[in-house]
Amino acid sequence: MNYGLQLIRAIHERRILRLNYMGSNREVEPYALCGTSGDQLILVVYQRSGHSKSGRPVGWKTLDLGHIISIEVLDQVFRPRADYNPRENQRYSRIIAEARHQEFDGSSG
Repeated sequence: MNYGLQLIRAIHERRILRLNYMGSNREVEPYALCGTSGDQLILVVYQRSGHSKSGRPVGWKTLDLGHIISIEVLDQVFRPRADYNPRENQRYSRIIAEARHQEFDGSSG
Protein backbone atom coordinates (compact mmCIF):
# COMPACT_ATOMS: atom_id res chain seq x y z
CA MET A 1 0.00 0.00 0.00
CA ASN A 2 1.20 3.53 -0.77
CA TYR A 3 1.00 5.80 2.26
CA GLY A 4 3.10 8.65 0.84
CA LEU A 5 0.58 11.53 0.85
CA GLN A 6 -0.84 10.49 4.20
CA LEU A 7 2.66 10.46 5.74
CA ILE A 8 3.70 13.79 4.19
CA ARG A 9 0.64 15.48 5.65
CA ALA A 10 1.17 13.86 9.06
CA ILE A 11 4.81 15.03 9.10
CA HIS A 12 3.91 18.62 8.24
CA GLU A 13 1.00 18.71 10.72
CA ARG A 14 2.97 16.87 13.46
CA ARG A 15 0.23 14.25 13.87
CA ILE A 16 0.87 11.13 15.90
CA LEU A 17 0.57 7.90 13.93
CA ARG A 18 -0.67 4.53 15.06
CA LEU A 19 0.74 1.94 12.74
CA ASN A 20 1.16 -1.76 12.29
CA TYR A 21 4.78 -2.43 11.41
CA MET A 22 5.81 -5.97 10.60
CA GLY A 23 2.73 -7.28 12.42
CA SER A 24 3.22 -5.24 15.61
CA ASN A 25 1.45 -2.08 16.74
CA ARG A 26 3.41 1.10 17.40
CA GLU A 27 2.58 4.71 18.18
CA VAL A 28 5.05 7.14 16.63
CA GLU A 29 5.82 10.80 15.96
CA PRO A 30 6.82 11.14 12.28
CA TYR A 31 9.70 13.52 11.53
CA ALA A 32 10.84 12.73 7.98
CA LEU A 33 10.16 10.61 4.92
CA CYS A 34 13.39 9.83 3.07
CA GLY A 35 14.55 7.77 0.11
CA THR A 36 17.70 5.69 -0.15
CA SER A 37 19.91 5.23 -3.20
CA GLY A 38 18.27 1.83 -3.65
CA ASP A 39 14.78 3.40 -3.88
CA GLN A 40 13.82 2.24 -0.40
CA LEU A 41 11.50 4.63 1.49
CA ILE A 42 12.37 5.28 5.13
CA LEU A 43 10.21 6.93 7.78
CA VAL A 44 12.20 8.65 10.56
CA VAL A 45 10.15 8.54 13.76
CA TYR A 46 10.25 8.82 17.50
CA GLN A 47 8.46 5.75 18.81
CA ARG A 48 6.30 6.52 21.85
CA SER A 49 5.03 3.02 22.56
CA GLY A 50 4.59 -0.43 21.12
CA HIS A 51 6.70 -3.38 20.09
CA SER A 52 10.27 -3.21 18.83
CA LYS A 53 12.54 -6.06 17.74
CA SER A 54 15.47 -4.11 19.18
CA GLY A 55 13.96 -4.42 22.65
CA ARG A 56 13.78 -0.62 22.93
CA PRO A 57 10.08 0.23 22.52
CA VAL A 58 10.68 3.98 23.02
CA GLY A 59 13.17 6.06 21.04
CA TRP A 60 14.34 7.14 17.60
CA LYS A 61 13.68 4.64 14.80
CA THR A 62 13.97 4.38 11.04
CA LEU A 63 11.16 2.31 9.57
CA ASP A 64 11.09 0.77 6.11
CA LEU A 65 7.79 1.77 4.45
CA GLY A 66 7.65 -1.63 2.79
CA HIS A 67 7.00 -3.22 6.19
CA ILE A 68 4.13 -0.94 7.22
CA ILE A 69 0.85 -2.85 7.10
CA SER A 70 -1.52 -0.06 8.18
CA ILE A 71 -1.45 3.57 9.29
CA GLU A 72 -3.91 5.60 11.31
CA VAL A 73 -3.31 9.34 11.60
CA LEU A 74 -4.49 10.45 15.03
CA ASP A 75 -5.96 13.86 15.89
CA GLN A 76 -3.29 14.28 18.56
CA VAL A 77 -0.44 16.66 17.65
CA PHE A 78 3.03 16.11 19.11
CA ARG A 79 5.47 18.71 20.36
CA PRO A 80 8.79 18.33 18.53
CA ARG A 81 11.59 16.84 20.57
CA ALA A 82 14.64 18.93 21.36
CA ASP A 83 16.98 16.07 20.44
CA TYR A 84 15.71 15.80 16.86
CA ASN A 85 18.56 16.54 14.46
CA PRO A 86 17.39 17.10 10.87
CA ARG A 87 21.01 16.91 9.65
CA GLU A 88 20.87 13.17 10.38
CA ASN A 89 18.52 12.83 7.39
CA GLN A 90 21.21 14.06 4.98
CA ARG A 91 22.64 10.54 4.88
CA TYR A 92 19.71 9.55 2.65
CA SER A 93 19.82 10.21 -1.09
CA ARG A 94 16.64 12.30 -0.96
CA ILE A 95 14.35 13.87 1.60
CA ILE A 96 10.73 13.69 0.48
CA ALA A 97 9.16 15.40 3.50
CA GLU A 98 10.58 16.75 6.70
CA ALA A 99 9.29 18.75 9.62
CA ARG A 100 10.48 22.28 8.94
CA HIS A 101 12.72 24.15 11.37
CA GLN A 102 10.21 26.95 11.95
CA GLU A 103 7.82 24.30 13.25
CA PHE A 104 10.33 23.58 16.04
CA ASP A 105 10.71 27.10 17.39
CA GLY A 106 7.07 27.53 18.39
CA SER A 107 6.38 30.20 15.76
CA SER A 108 3.86 28.17 13.78
CA GLY A 109 0.95 25.79 14.23
